[in-house]
Amino acid sequence: MFDVLHLPAPLARLAVQWMRRHAARHINLFVTNVPGPPRPLWLAGARLLDAAPVAPLAADVPVGIAALSYAGTLTVTVNADTAVSDVAVLAEGIGHAIGAGRRAASSGAHPASRHSRS
Repeated sequence: MFDVLHLPAPLARLAVQWMRRHAARHINLFVTNVPGPPRPLWLAGARLLDAAPVAPLAADVPVGIAALSYAGTLTVTVNADTAVSDVAVLAEGIGHAIGAGRRAASSGAHPASRHSRS
């Protein structure tokens, strides 16, 4: 698997530029996850209660999904261009998948897979 984050900065820039030019017509979604601090953050005596990631949209990529952990919680956001008509269906599916994973984790079972592995 290609991981641009482990390349030296000059090569990473070249890889991103190449992907923007040549792979853009094949990309319609991006997903990112950001591990946040495991404990609450404070600023001037005030506790940060929630943190929500924002997935900025890029040219010709109409959907962005971002996940951020913060102080024992996970927040997932979906950002989509107005031309995308079924964002609610996507968000509901993500919610169902997270719920299934949470239930499986609490029971010690593996979530059911729709795809068989050979």
